[in-house]
This record gives sequence, C-alpha cells and structure tokens, in this order.
Amino acid sequence: MPTSLRSCLTSASRVPTADLLKGVAVIFMIQVHLIELFANPDVNHSTIGRFSLFLGGPPAAPVFMAVMGYFLAATKKSLSQLMRRGLLLIIGGLCLNVGLNLNLLISISQGRFALDPLAYIFGADILTLAGLSVIIVAIVRPLFKQSPVAYSLMAMIVAALAPLLPNIGTPERPVLMYLNPFFWGDYSWSYFPLFPWLAYPLVGYAFKLVHDRFELEKKLSLRVALALIIVLIAGFVMTADYAVRSSSHLPSYYHHGIVFALWTAFFLAGWTLLLFLADQMSGQRMVLLYLKWLGHNVTATYVIQWLLIGNIATEIYRTQSKTQLLLWFMLIGALTSLLTALWTNVKAKLRFVR
Repeated sequence: MPTSLRSCLTSASRVPTADLLKGVAVIFMIQVHLIELFANPDVNHSTIGRFSLFLGGPPAAPVFMAVMGYFLAATKKSLSQLMRRGLLLIIGGLCLNVGLNLNLLISISQGRFALDPLAYIFGADILTLAGLSVIIVAIVRPLFKQSPVAYSLMAMIVAALAPLLPNIGTPERPVLMYLNPFFWGDYSWSYFPLFPWLAYPLVGYAFKLVHDRFELEKKLSLRVALALIIVLIAGFVMTADYAVRSSSHLPSYYHHGIVFALWTAFFLAGWTLLLFLADQMSGQRMVLLYLKWLGHNVTATYVIQWLLIGNIATEIYRTQSKTQLLLWFMLIGALTSLLTALWTNVKAKLRFVR
C-alpha cells in the first residue's frame, strides 16, 4: 500500500475505528448479497447460508446507519445543507435501484420475466434510508439539542412502532403502494424502511454525544475493554440462536421490532469495542489498512458491488453452489476493489483540475 494512502488512513482527521467498521460491513454486505441472489436454495437454507445472512445482518446495515448517525452528531452543517444531502442520497438511491436492476428491467421490457418493474425501481434500500434519516435528524436536532436521552428514546419509539404501523398502499392506491415502503410496512420491496431502521442513526448520534461528554476513549483502559468484551461475548453466545434465527429470516430482519433492535444495539457496542481494540493492536497491518480503505470509500464500494451483483443476478439467480459462491466472492471483491481504486483516482484528478 502506498505511503501516501497509509498516511491518509492514519491521519488525525480520520476515525480509524469508524473506517474499519464500515470496511468490514461492506465485505459482509457483498457476501450476503451473493447468498441472497446467487446461492441455490440448498445453500441458502443451510447452516452456512444462515450464518452468512447473520453476518450480512447486525454487523452490516446497522453499522452503516449507526456510523452515519455518529458523524451527523459531529457535523456543523446547517439544516438546509443536511436537507440537501438527504435529498441527494434519496435520488442517488433511486438511481442505484435502476442501475443494479438494469439487466432485469430490460429483461422485463422484453417479456422474459412477468414482474412489476416499479417494485425494483422504488425498492427501499440503504441509500434511501440514509437520505430520509439525514432529513429526520436534521429536523429534530434543534429540538433535542445535545440530549443523548432524547435520541435514545426516539430510537426505541421508532423500533417499537415499526410492527404496529399498517400498510396503507394498495393496488387501488398505487402511489401509496410505492411510497409507503420507504417509511414502514412489510412490502417485499421494503428492505430498509424508516421504521425501524431510523433507530440506528439515532443510536449512533446518541453514542457520539455520550462519547464526547464523558471522553470515553480516554477512560477506556485495556483491562476494562477486555472485561466488557467478555461480558458482551457471553451475552452473544447465550442469545446467538435468537440472533441468527432473526437475521436469517429476511422478512423478520427487515421489519423487526424493539426486541431485536435492542439486541442489535448491544451487539453494536461489543462489535465496535472489538474492532477498536483490533485497530489499536494491529491497525497498521495490511489487511486492516485495506478494510479501512474500503470503509473510507464505502459509498463507492457499496454502489459498485451492487451494480456488479445486481446485473449478474438476473442471469444466474439462485443457481450457484458453495464453491461457485466462493469464486464469485473473490471475483466480485477483487473487481469492486479495483473499480473503487480507479474511481477514487479519477475523482481526485477531477478535483485537482477544478
């Protein structure tokens, strides 16, 4: 890894643990997309498949959202700037929906598949969730100010309400049928609706406020950190069956309630602490630097892997064996890294020209 890149990843302006969390999360996201879209039913329902779905669950999307909330708490951007950012994320998410499903949408128009194209164009995914979350946080910031309790309570309310909110979109009301899934409901194309997923940016926001108020990092000795990890690991072991079962049943995972949200919040605490210690002890190792580089460029990495996986999936949907999945994982991972590196270089040159 070039020295300039190493210095960038370890500069004072970066938060290494956050980059590492996002880098690991995007790797888990790649493998879970392969399991969901490429794996044949036998693999999908096997022990390996269920564990893969877990890895693509709590350590992935909730991490993205919580880290985003953490940095929203640190930003000095105005309400209008955050609203603009949120709208751009929503527009970007819809554009990504078209891009990753382009092969499928063309196939539908050609009559190969009898599917509803709007369900793929208006799928409620991570980027649209991120955009809506930024807008909501921007609105409540003047009300909640610096109160971590307020953000935490709102997170619990959002998660508790999620299973109670009824679907209001129907074929008779088509506009609501494609708008409702971005906010709540158990529609098949509602992957990350605002309820309950807004809870995780709110948790990340609250954690940043607590972190700064009590200077947690300065007070966290190695002995205390290890003791906390042991306690959290013990808790995870005792609840592992529930966690894997909830994560591997995708409708339950996408539309979970407060119990799983609370479990995930505690999991995130332990997971963050574990990766914090890993970075403290081995942060300069090539593997961790690579993962932090992915995390530093997480948006580009996420978009590129989806464009590759989504369009390939139209041709080989749920037909691949375990060995084939491993080969696909290595190929998609390598291509994603290469294309992300090319994109970052192009972006840097365009910025320099400007």
